[in-house]
Amino acid sequence: MGYPSLATGVLIGWEWLQRKAHIFIRFMAEHYRPESRPHHVYVINSWEPLFDKKGKPLYPLLMAELDAMKALRPTGGLMFRRDGSSLPWSGKGEMLTQVERISKKIILAAGLRPELTFTSFGRHGGTTEASTSGLTETQLMKKGQWS
Repeated sequence: MGYPSLATGVLIGWEWLQRKAHIFIRFMAEHYRPESRPHHVYVINSWEPLFDKKGKPLYPLLMAELDAMKALRPTGGLMFRRDGSSLPWSGKGEMLTQVERISKKIILAAGLRPELTFTSFGRHGGTTEASTSGLTETQLMKKGQWS
């Protein structure tokens, strides 16, 4: 439907268990593969590797999308902008309403259950998958910034 950055945002929520605010308000181009750490991403409060010990990408699809996005932000700044615009997804006082509104539009157009949200696919789905794949509760808490 013309909103690829929302799909990339969902993938970040899924893979890195990030909240919408972390994805659309706090994630800067400088946090992804900076010159000083080309094999890492800064996820809220720690640098996370993007490659395994053999040099294989841990998140190949996500990295391809973020590499393309970062190429559009050579001077830095917010990584995510509204598709087709230079505006951020959330302005002062908006509380991510654009993300919610357009995500709901996509969910309904796809014929999915109306109670689903952006977070249903990203962070919540990723948490379930991470738990099923063997992450301990402590590891989940650290990765998802839960207290």
